Amino acid sequence: MKNVSNIQAIFIWLAGFDRKTAENCTSSEIRKMYCGSMVMIPGLIGLFSYGYGFYFVFKAPCRAIIGGSVAAFILIMIDP
Repeated sequence: MKNVSNIQAIFIWLAGFDRKTAENCTSSEIRKMYCGSMVMIPGLIGLFSYGYGFYFVFKAPCRAIIGGSVAAFILIMIDP
């Protein structure tokens, strides 16, 4: 993508926009697409809340980290 950093490209992809469409957009439209990073907020909330829930049940930090990470990944993939 032209004029788009790697981080912006990841957030645009997570927001569900097409790469070819983003290449033809102006910088103000790319900023609007980049605000699609709001998709990350439910994932982060899921990471911490599910991680806490797994820790509460299993009392094992390793299982809590793995369970929270899997839940966050699922939420991020389902959200767009």
